[in-house]
Amino acid sequence: MMGSKSRIPIRLMVILTSLVMSIVILIPSNVSGSYGLEKINVKHESRTEIASTSLIQQEDKRLDVFTLEAPQLRINFREIFVYLPPDYFTSKKSYPVLYLHDGGMVFSTNGKHDGQFDTVLDQMFETGKTEGIIAVGIASTDNRWDEYSPWVNENMVIWWGHNSAQVEGGEGDAYLSFIIDTLKPEIDNRYRTLPDRENTAIGGFSMGGLISLYAGLKHPDVFSKVIAQSTAVWFAEADRGWHSNNQLVKQIKQEPVPDNVKFYLDIGTNEWVDEPMPLTDALGRAYTYPFIWVDGTVVVFNTLETHGVPKENLLLIVEEGGEHEPAAWRGRFLDAMLWLWDGPEIVVAPDLVTVVPPLKAVIVHTPTQSVIVDHIPTAVPEIQVVGVERNPNTLFLLIFAIGLVSASVAIFFWLFRLNHN
Repeated sequence: MMGSKSRIPIRLMVILTSLVMSIVILIPSNVSGSYGLEKINVKHESRTEIASTSLIQQEDKRLDVFTLEAPQLRINFREIFVYLPPDYFTSKKSYPVLYLHDGGMVFSTNGKHDGQFDTVLDQMFETGKTEGIIAVGIASTDNRWDEYSPWVNENMVIWWGHNSAQVEGGEGDAYLSFIIDTLKPEIDNRYRTLPDRENTAIGGFSMGGLISLYAGLKHPDVFSKVIAQSTAVWFAEADRGWHSNNQLVKQIKQEPVPDNVKFYLDIGTNEWVDEPMPLTDALGRAYTYPFIWVDGTVVVFNTLETHGVPKENLLLIVEEGGEHEPAAWRGRFLDAMLWLWDGPEIVVAPDLVTVVPPLKAVIVHTPTQSVIVDHIPTAVPEIQVVGVERNPNTLFLLIFAIGLVSASVAIFFWLFRLNHN
């Protein structure tokens, strides 16, 4: 017989406490699961939320790497990185192809300085935005300045060019000949591709954006889509000044412009923000690199529109505070791919300004502050802005979980005291 004070069996204590703690554990998992991989976070720091494990470490070698002879180039071999879509080895489909410059840093192969574009392409496939795209990264070499421009810049001494000589450029046509006449036939032979122009795109950032724009202008029979991120328009300046004789702008004005190529351009307002700029304007005011990067991109964008590129084939995104870094390019790469492959719908963030061909663009010159860009657009195509979905019950669930934890502790000590009194 037990005394007047009943005791709670130890086994019952354990069961009750475990039940409460199980509920507490399940609540946070449901909260975090409410975000889902199908939701795209449009902040470039975390926009691609798929695991960034290097594809080179995954099964079936979805990142293929090989070296190809490049007879058109002074450095006559090139390392090639080929991203294959998730279902490449389980389907018999053929895929569009995107050619990317600076191939050694566009995929998840080299740490934090990578663009990790493979995670974006995987995400687009998993969310049904594409049926898969093959991306070909072409590694750059010590001749990057020469190969990424058909024009020669003889005044690199006044520009901040990493590891540059005083004279750079001029081998862009040879580089594109390598891509079109050597690399593309090899890719079409090795992999299941859709080789026609409608399914062939080219893209890059900085100098890679410059050569991509040139490729779209000169070879519309090969490329139907262009991605030009943070384009180094300044490199095409022939004289020792800004906007004195820009060879890219001159080409757009003087030669026929294709009306069947889609041009995506983007730029950040803090490109090379800390680098010195010796040039001044006609009034003696000092230019800044952020101004020159934005101004050059806007001028090229407007020139394309006023000289024959249809409005529906042009898109410019200006990222407030965006820097000359892979993280910014990775975030905006998603916007580029959605627009080029998924129609007019585009995902934008509050710090991204979406621009359609404007009637004019006024750049307010502010040497000591961030660049301000005021756009006066013409007719604006309908653009759907998609935000990040959040679970409205998240705060309630978190508070409820904290309460359960407190309750479980109180129950445990109450049962403990009953058993020892």
